[in-house]
Amino acid sequence: MTAQERRRNKAAAALSLLALLSMAAPRASADLNCVFVVQNIVFGTYDPTAVLPHDLLTDVKVDCTNIQGNNGQGQGQIENAFMTVTASAGQGNNNSFFPRKMTGPTQKLEYNIFTNSGMTTVFGTGGASGTTSFSGNISVNNNTTNRYTRSLWARIPAGQDVLPGDYNDSITFTVTF
Repeated sequence: MTAQERRRNKAAAALSLLALLSMAAPRASADLNCVFVVQNIVFGTYDPTAVLPHDLLTDVKVDCTNIQGNNGQGQGQIENAFMTVTASAGQGNNNSFFPRKMTGPTQKLEYNIFTNSGMTTVFGTGGASGTTSFSGNISVNNNTTNRYTRSLWARIPAGQDVLPGDYNDSITFTVTF
């Protein structure tokens, strides 16, 4: 296929990134019920002739409910539960953070996920991997729910001459609290 044919078929290069969930969720000292929510990162159509990268913004959310109940005698209530949530992400199916790669019909398309809007800090496992995880605090009063939200930025660099088709990868997100 010539470069001109690829340009005409650019709308057929639909992309999606599936974020799978792995939770390590030990009970905190309070009776908290927490739910981790990450939406699929769907880039949509990538244009191999574009001069700018293909970027998007998404959120990771952790909702925690303090379900420590009142036993009818005013006992058993925990007025305020506090915990730290830490999230990390795996390399994906191509076993690399730098860059991650989506697999298509016959080629791979580079992309990455970042923890900052300047898209310089790769979201990963932290430590020696050269990537960073993130953490935040949730404080939840009795019988209420509170949400911790963290933004993530995703980017497909410009100038990748790939054939039209679906490109996918699976990332395991791990949340501990």
